[in-house]
Amino acid sequence: MFDVLYLPEIQGRRCCGSPFSWLVTYALDFEKLFNPFSRTRIPLPSLSTIAEEEDCSPGELFEYSLRKLILCTSPEESDCIVLANTSDGWFFAKPSDEAWTLIGLSDHNDLDDAIYFKGNFYGRLHTGEIVLCEATHPKVVEFAPPPPDFWICDFQTRQGQEELGEDLFIR
Repeated sequence: MFDVLYLPEIQGRRCCGSPFSWLVTYALDFEKLFNPFSRTRIPLPSLSTIAEEEDCSPGELFEYSLRKLILCTSPEESDCIVLANTSDGWFFAKPSDEAWTLIGLSDHNDLDDAIYFKGNFYGRLHTGEIVLCEATHPKVVEFAPPPPDFWICDFQTRQGQEELGEDLFIR
């Protein structure tokens, strides 16, 4: 069963779905958690605090760098933490915080994706390595090495495969 909701509160904003019936919405001027059913809004720290750390404008961060925001619990819980995955690093904040806190710079270890599971954030680096970030003491530590037959696919490799006319498989 589907229903159409009119949500003028998030018009013109980027939106990430998350568990717990909340949406993470963000725009240049303001970030917030929004529950489309109750219409409850909970503010997040400004993206400008991440932009300062990454040495870019909030507009550049908004347009190019911010990849994903991940919730660990419902924002109504006092222990809710949000993880921000950007092209240059990983940041965390609680909804009540004034600024995002840098966990680690990615340098050559881009975080492809992350999830929250049983009290921790887990991320997969582009190298195939799995990293752990404890939600209570945010710092990134190696959790599991990449699989022995992991093949790194980047744009140049993919472009070379396409030029050769070969199929591209990722395990």
